[in-house]
Amino acid sequence: NLFRNWELTKTWDGRAENRLYWYIDSGWRNDFRWFFEHRINEKFFFRSRTRFDYLEDRNSEWYPEQRFTLFHQLTNRTAVAYELAYEEVAAEDSPWNEDEVQVVADRYAHYYARIRFRQNIGYPWLFYEVWPTAAWAEEQDYDFVPAIRFRLEMVLGDPPKTTKLGMN
Repeated sequence: NLFRNWELTKTWDGRAENRLYWYIDSGWRNDFRWFFEHRINEKFFFRSRTRFDYLEDRNSEWYPEQRFTLFHQLTNRTAVAYELAYEEVAAEDSPWNEDEVQVVADRYAHYYARIRFRQNIGYPWLFYEVWPTAAWAEEQDYDFVPAIRFRLEMVLGDPPKTTKLGMN
């Protein structure tokens, strides 16, 4: 794992990360991420993430992703992230079964907008998240697809003082 952080201006930072993996069943994977981050004020934080994921078992190709996220700290126990994203996925990684796919290809483009709501519950180490999502996937001929994810998370070790969504 390699990473490099640098200060671009007083309020903008950059970061590059590269993670290299070897899996017995699927071979090499290289995950490169490039971040630009801007602290707007105490309550708002912006992050742009560009990602290129190389998968040897997926035709030895790179799969790009671009994500823009605005994090909003509502209280010490509640945070929200507003997200717009584009990603390419291999056909094998599509969330749809073959009989549900309207457009057949080796790789697919996905666009989505979502809100991630995170709330601390009861203990400083226990959280729940709700992610309502509006998606437009190539497999579905870019028709609107609504989705929602519910998530429960427990932090092991030193619990955070405030609820955050990647705002560190």
